[in-house]
Amino acid sequence: MSSNVGYNSSSAQLLSTEIAAAGAFSGFVTRMVAQPLDVLKIRFQLQVESTSRRSNSSNGRGRYYGLLQAGRTIVQEEGVRALWRGHVAGQVLTVLFGAGQFWSYNALTRICRERSGLHTQQKQNNCKDGADDSTVSATAFNETDVQRTLATAATTTLSSTNSISSNNSTSCRDNSTNSSSTHRTNSSSNNSNMSSSSNMISSRNMSSSNSSRGNDNHSSNMTSSTSSGTGDISPLMLSACGFASGVCGTLMSMPCDVARTRIVAQSVKKYSGLLDVWRQMLQQEGGRSLWRGLMPTLASSAPFAAIQFPIYSFLMTATQTWSTDGGIIWRSSVSGGVAGLVAKLLVYPFDVLKKRSQIRGAEHLRRNFGKVVLYKSTWDIAVRVTKDEGLTGWFKGLSPALVKSVVVSGLLFLTYELTCQAMISMHHRDEGH
Repeated sequence: MSSNVGYNSSSAQLLSTEIAAAGAFSGFVTRMVAQPLDVLKIRFQLQVESTSRRSNSSNGRGRYYGLLQAGRTIVQEEGVRALWRGHVAGQVLTVLFGAGQFWSYNALTRICRERSGLHTQQKQNNCKDGADDSTVSATAFNETDVQRTLATAATTTLSSTNSISSNNSTSCRDNSTNSSSTHRTNSSSNNSNMSSSSNMISSRNMSSSNSSRGNDNHSSNMTSSTSSGTGDISPLMLSACGFASGVCGTLMSMPCDVARTRIVAQSVKKYSGLLDVWRQMLQQEGGRSLWRGLMPTLASSAPFAAIQFPIYSFLMTATQTWSTDGGIIWRSSVSGGVAGLVAKLLVYPFDVLKKRSQIRGAEHLRRNFGKVVLYKSTWDIAVRVTKDEGLTGWFKGLSPALVKSVVVSGLLFLTYELTCQAMISMHHRDEGH
């Protein structure tokens, strides 16, 4: 079973709205499972103090210093429901992001495949034109050979006739029988030469015809090899499509991301829900606050998608021959998990920068969770985190982030593949009726 991620012969059976719906549903399912890991990750990322159990940092050991310890502390102090804090905002975020990302990735890969297909078709036409030219040249060459062969045969025949006539005029009448015999022999020889010349001409014409048919068949095979598909996309182009899809998903969901971060970060309840966050931020901080941290967010989500999609496509292609009836389940989940793990490792510092930027203006909300630091700008965050917390500060919360990324990416792609396949099956069933 082929993958439905990106535009191909399988996903081409789906409408754009169905692609977006499959992406939205995938985001909904993964958020239900991964929300507690997201809460843990955000708490670690916003903690200024060290997240190590044994810390020599000047900031001291923080409130959370281990994955299990953090989960246990949150449940004991805030209740189990705290692990799903900001779940509604998170759901809206992932639904919008999933719809935007998968829809735009499908649309962009479709454009790339169509352009690649046109380029391939143009190359094939050039090859076909070259083959036609060579066939014409070969035909002209063969016609020249035919003319030369006929001329040679005619010359040979005339020469033989003249020789026979000369011999007949000088020979005796008593040798007339021998002359007739000689004439018949020479005539037979000439007929043999003519037959040989004719066979040579026929052979060359057949060779020319076969060559022409071979070129036509070769051209036909080249055309048919790409008629079903629209050309291959290079990994670089897949990465570019993934980057653009990450930008699209971020722009569609950014205000929800900011609201979700603030709800999870608050130790003193200020916001009651998603709409309340937006209302207060608009009244107190202005409309631009809903897009606070946009550049760090794009620096995190766009490269993440640019790495994730090509890796997923590569692994799905590499494991296609291993597929069984239920192969899509393990292939998609494993490929998605590995892709998410690698991508998260490479862009994680930008994720930390994103969360610190989104909390700007509301840092006091987490005063019961530890030290509060006020940042002036994104650049100020970058400088102070490196100076006060060291390089390890950029990897706070990495453990829950990696676990979450493997689970979310694997489940996200699996759900998307199965949802698309279910829609395709419904189409086939409807067509059957």
